[in-house]
Amino acid sequence: MQSIVLLLSILGCIYIVHGLECYYCESDVNSGCGDPFNASAMNDDNTDDDTTFIACVKVKSESNGIFSISRRGVNTTGDCSGDVNGCKSQNINGVTSSTCCCTTKLCNSASSLQSLSVISMAIILPIALVYQLI
Repeated sequence: MQSIVLLLSILGCIYIVHGLECYYCESDVNSGCGDPFNASAMNDDNTDDDTTFIACVKVKSESNGIFSISRRGVNTTGDCSGDVNGCKSQNINGVTSSTCCCTTKLCNSASSLQSLSVISMAIILPIALVYQLI
């Protein structure tokens, strides 16, 4: 059990030093950036790996029936409304936007962050229960 904790600690340090990789694109420029997201339409210019990123962000805006989506990494929690794994919606001057933040590699490809969270919990919970029984 101690070796597992040590291994996870080392991997956590490597992750922190390496930074967070996020998609970086705009649906106005690259249609693959829209919903649904098309990873095969992305290239090296559409990902950004920065040691200062603390979250990946997807912003979906709608004005007069026209949608635009942008995906990027951020180094502050300001865009994330204090919760780096969740979404917030707002309407300002007739423009509706939804901002979703997440903290795993390339996580801002998801159409809906809530489905990503459910999948993560479905994977993590059984593993945690197995290790608790050992």
